[in-house]
Amino acid sequence: MMSQLTQIQTKRLAELAHLLRPGWDVPGIEAAIRKAAEKAPALVVARATLNLAANADAVTPGMLPLPGRHWPVDDAGVSLLPTSHNVRCPEHPLSVMPCPQCEAKRTPPPTDDPEYAAMKAALKARTRPQTEQQRLASFNPRPADGSE
Repeated sequence: MMSQLTQIQTKRLAELAHLLRPGWDVPGIEAAIRKAAEKAPALVVARATLNLAANADAVTPGMLPLPGRHWPVDDAGVSLLPTSHNVRCPEHPLSVMPCPQCEAKRTPPPTDDPEYAAMKAALKARTRPQTEQQRLASFNPRPADGSE
């Protein structure tokens, strides 16, 4: 038995599915949700219920506990709900950023290139502009009469 939906959650989920599919009766939807909740976690059941209700080909909510496209799990029973915030590589969707294939293609600029050496020297010689706080901290006013 997986994490169960409470009676109120089941009723609210059934009412939401009824809004999507007015032809389905709420008690029938609730029964299907309870039966489906015996074999899947609450969030997966909720998502499957809404997927089934959004499917125009679904005739009855009794199809909910049966396997089908409405279940957000793969054949191995692993949930397809997002479990991480990893960003996928646009060129290699199976790889997570930073992508090893893209990293291997990137080459650093040659160190003997005079243009690269000049750019690196200019960056090293560049000073950061003072912030307003630094400017005010280094401000040393002299009295108007010249005395110190």
